[in-house]
Amino acid sequence: MNSIILAVIGIMVAVVAILLVKKVSNKKDAEPLPTPADEQDKQPQEPIEEADVNPEKNDQDISAHRDIEVETEDATLPEMMAEDTTPEQEIKLQLDADEQEPTIPDEVESEVIDATDKPEQEVEPALDLIEPEEPESAEPTPSVQESAPAPVVEKELQELEEVAPIDAEEIAAQVSVAKIKLTLEQYAKRLNQLEEQQHAALQQAITTQQDQKRDTLQRELVLMNEKLALLDESYQEELSCYGNVLQALEKLEASLGQETVAQAKSDLVAGIPETAESLLAGLINAPGSSKGVGAFYSGRLAESRVDLLTALQRYKTALQEDSGNPDYLYAAGLTARRLFKYNEAVNWLEQYVSICTLNNQDDPVLLAQAKRELAYTYVTSGQHKKAGPMYKEAMTGFAKHLGQESPEMATSWFQIGELQETLGEYDKAVALYKKALAILEKRQGKDHPMLTGLLDKLAALCMELEMERESVPLYERLVAIRKKTLRPTHPLLAISLNNLAESYRLQRQYPEAEACYQESLSIAEQTQGKDHPSVGAILQELAKLCSNQRKNDEAERYQTRATAIFEKAVAAEDKRSKNTSLSLDL
Repeated sequence: MNSIILAVIGIMVAVVAILLVKKVSNKKDAEPLPTPADEQDKQPQEPIEEADVNPEKNDQDISAHRDIEVETEDATLPEMMAEDTTPEQEIKLQLDADEQEPTIPDEVESEVIDATDKPEQEVEPALDLIEPEEPESAEPTPSVQESAPAPVVEKELQELEEVAPIDAEEIAAQVSVAKIKLTLEQYAKRLNQLEEQQHAALQQAITTQQDQKRDTLQRELVLMNEKLALLDESYQEELSCYGNVLQALEKLEASLGQETVAQAKSDLVAGIPETAESLLAGLINAPGSSKGVGAFYSGRLAESRVDLLTALQRYKTALQEDSGNPDYLYAAGLTARRLFKYNEAVNWLEQYVSICTLNNQDDPVLLAQAKRELAYTYVTSGQHKKAGPMYKEAMTGFAKHLGQESPEMATSWFQIGELQETLGEYDKAVALYKKALAILEKRQGKDHPMLTGLLDKLAALCMELEMERESVPLYERLVAIRKKTLRPTHPLLAISLNNLAESYRLQRQYPEAEACYQESLSIAEQTQGKDHPSVGAILQELAKLCSNQRKNDEAERYQTRATAIFEKAVAAEDKRSKNTSLSLDL
């Protein structure tokens, strides 16, 4: 009897062994590439003993082997998520002065972010997308499990993508933007015409001594020049603005009537925003619940044509209707800051940051941007101590989620550099400007328009610190970029040429300096007339330059013309002053 039992057991063991051999041979094509452990001395598998056929132990083996499969066959997935992280890739704030990295200024609270305070990298857990296959029979199976083929992973990833939530509003916004027919060339032409008109109005305000109007025009002109310098980016912002307004008009059709809205939509799609702005502005004084919407979107259109005072007034009206709307608060805060209305700007942006903190925990980059805008507003309003902690929080967020080399970090360093320069810490400011410039050069290239503000600031500071040798290549790059991005007669190009000429002169590069002054003179004569005092100033610089080169005849000719211009300007000013005094006496 015992011999029969032993025989039966022997037969069962033999059958199991045959099935295992067959199964292993069938899975060879699906096996992953061998790992280093597999490359060790490959010995034939030992026969499986009866003691190994244990259901409880087998479950543990399957679980352990499942983990091994995720780490080998589908190695690319977990490696990207967790395992391939090197110390250099860990997101942290490198603000240690010992490593020659600029620090947040001493005058600001929380000025140095200690290395122990660096944010830890958040790593998503590896997704266990590979499920073990069901055994072919109810019999206990050995610890060797067949790996799921790669297509299973691809299929399940595809299924995850298919069930991802769809942002209907974002899709609608993209569709709206796609409808707009305004081309980049049309936008650039319109913006250049607007800048020329603004510049002429500014000159008139200066001449007539309308100080308040002059200040507003100057601030609006700065924004126009920023748009021209970053033309591609500002063009996309314009299209986005039109797309958002188009969505708003479509939602207003029910209350205003389809025919009323149709013309505004048609013009807006054609790139003509005036009809839409007029219609939306009309809602401000109309009864109904659309007052805030009309005020906000008509304000957006006013801002797009750089009428900041009108835009701010409309944003205020929108906030009266919905004081907690984050879009309204953000737009009003930035516009108020551009107009130097800091009390209002700080109030609105503080509310905006509070709302973002509550509502945007799932969008840490947006929250970081909000905090940086508030920090910069603190700086421009003189509240330096409040700016420090806010910059620290913002930059921690950027470094953690975007990395040290992101453009957002460059913008932050640039702003802190401006603060250092304001506080008289010029060496620290130079270091911070250079840090920001290096980041942008690496990400955008050395001739990207985004670099113009940094190049201008850094070059001017180098001139101030008598570091002319460093300022020359910076101004050369600035002039080259502005020649590519601005029209040939733009005043900013003339200013940059003047600055480059001065840095050349101080380096005794006289021919190069003279060529720059001549270019600047041509621009000034075309835009302001041959008798304008700015033309006289350039002529005087040319006279000095020619004198240094012992070109006395040319120097005398330039100086004679400059003197005549100045005398004429003084006579005109005296005449205007006498007329003003006479009218006041009367």
